[in-house]
Amino acid sequence: MSYQKQISDIIDLLALQGCVGQALNEKAEYHRRKGNWTAAMDFARRSLDLCQSKHDLRCLQSAGIAQMHLGAIYHAMGDLAEAVRLYQASVTYFAYDRRRRGIAFWAVGLVRRELGEWGSALEALQSAFDLLEGLDVALCDKVQAEIEHVVDLYDSASTGMRPEAEPTPAEPPTTSTSTESPPRPAKTIPVVARIAAGQPILADANIEGYITIDETLARLADFALRVQGDSMIEAGILPGDLVLMQEQNAPPSNGQIVAAIVEPMNVEATLKRFYAESDHVRLMPANDKYALILIRPDGVSEASLRDLYHRRYPSRKVEIYSGHGFQISGWAVALIREQVG
Repeated sequence: MSYQKQISDIIDLLALQGCVGQALNEKAEYHRRKGNWTAAMDFARRSLDLCQSKHDLRCLQSAGIAQMHLGAIYHAMGDLAEAVRLYQASVTYFAYDRRRRGIAFWAVGLVRRELGEWGSALEALQSAFDLLEGLDVALCDKVQAEIEHVVDLYDSASTGMRPEAEPTPAEPPTTSTSTESPPRPAKTIPVVARIAAGQPILADANIEGYITIDETLARLADFALRVQGDSMIEAGILPGDLVLMQEQNAPPSNGQIVAAIVEPMNVEATLKRFYAESDHVRLMPANDKYALILIRPDGVSEASLRDLYHRRYPSRKVEIYSGHGFQISGWAVALIREQVG
């Protein structure tokens, strides 16, 4: 069976299942690989227009994949400014898909590097590495090599010597052809407006109501946390969203979004991405206007951490706190965006 016939069969199957955005992305990928830019852009834009206004995770993921296709097309056509804008936009749709989110950051870093924006390239590539670490050794090795290359370029540029560099192609996003049926509602969980230090998570004063979730999420989620503020908007988490949380019963994995209490910074939980470094904890907001947060144990020098992160994230603000009063209340497993009106 020819590749074109296989693609056609997949598209027909997806369309029959109602996965129209996914089917359009399959067509976009097919035409992009054939070099048919106009057709590829048309299908990707149709997928984006269809899916970006939806509120379920599958549609949001399809919108992100469409953005990646568009970014790859503009990248190939040499419009780097538009490519980086589209790649960056795709990041927001992959809040709960670490691999695709990592690939999106990788693509951002590659284009930033081609633009000569060494600091921004390094930051994006470091984010890609953090997300892909533990998921895909081969991709991590490629991203690490790119990080080292950008550091060399940055050092060369600072001395007036800027070597030429061939871009490393980013891996295109993949799509899923899962035929699973939608799960059925099965469990009611509390909606928590806040998690206060020193109080049980499900204290009556914290609960604003209840929601019913499907049987798949019911095995994972213990409560829903109402989002306050915009520190995670680049992860697709907006003020007013409900983040389904699992109470902590084991250490979180790197890259997971957690609800953390950091005293004396705050006395209520804040949503951040968690990373356990060799001698400290890093909490990353998904909004550049907020500082990244470092939790250091006794014996770890604050000055050495500041120096390390000034080199790793030269454009980011950093706040450092001791480990006293630091706790993780749970981690995110899914997102619900309630429709208004």
